[in-house]
Amino acid sequence: MEVSTEFSTFAKRIEQRYEGKFDFMAKENGHKVSIDIVKENIFAVVMMVVTAIALLGSTASFASCTANDDNAASQYEQATFIPQAPDYNDAAMWVTADGDNDDTGADIFYVVSTWEEDWTTEDGRICHYADVWNPVHREHMYDLEIKKVAAYMSSGNQFFAPFYRHTTMEAWMTQNENTIMDRTRLSMGDICAAFDHFQAHRDTSRPLIIAGFSQGGLAVVELLKHIDDETYNQLAAAYVLGYKVTKADMAQYSHIRPAERETDTGVTICYNTVKDVNEKYGLIYAW
Repeated sequence: MEVSTEFSTFAKRIEQRYEGKFDFMAKENGHKVSIDIVKENIFAVVMMVVTAIALLGSTASFASCTANDDNAASQYEQATFIPQAPDYNDAAMWVTADGDNDDTGADIFYVVSTWEEDWTTEDGRICHYADVWNPVHREHMYDLEIKKVAAYMSSGNQFFAPFYRHTTMEAWMTQNENTIMDRTRLSMGDICAAFDHFQAHRDTSRPLIIAGFSQGGLAVVELLKHIDDETYNQLAAAYVLGYKVTKADMAQYSHIRPAERETDTGVTICYNTVKDVNEKYGLIYAW
């Protein structure tokens, strides 16, 4: 079936602020999302095509899911502020939707993209992360993206999306590998903590789908590196949307492998866009 939905263009706001730095390819309305569900012995494919912003051209190996404690503040300059870590026992840290009326669908773990710019605390410290305890930041993640994704991905499935301290847009604007690696380490730590909580509380006999867009796509790649073999065996598919999967990722991590047929499970499916076809192989490993 085909579902129409609107995606708000945060890119327009950033483009105006950083005019001349990037040529964003985002349209204001009318994006179509195509969902193709195939159920044989195991739930197989849920497909989402979104216009992706090509923010990163490097093939760096990003920080793994090991640092979601607040001591990560020591990595950054003195004048920065690190928001309080999320507590994933708190229902306020989650968006959930249950559309699986006949208990035959999958559990979907979705990671939201980037919605915050750098901001400053009342005492003058700069922050490079979304604050999950700030209702305005949660509203941005929910209203501008998660709510709309849940509206179609939860159909026939159970949907779960955590709020996390995602890295602000400015990190990606630097195009500096070290800056991006340092800042996303904290964000990926949050996502791995959220996923571990999710996995510990869900019915693991149900198929698992992991999906994320842009910074959320990076999180999907990091989760595939993070999960153990038992969890991987529950995976129907992982969707990396608006981010890259590299040859190095595939060579190093056995949990990252391409789909060859529509009924394959345990596979990674990548959608991305670039403004120049010559940049394609730096951003996506085309299987």
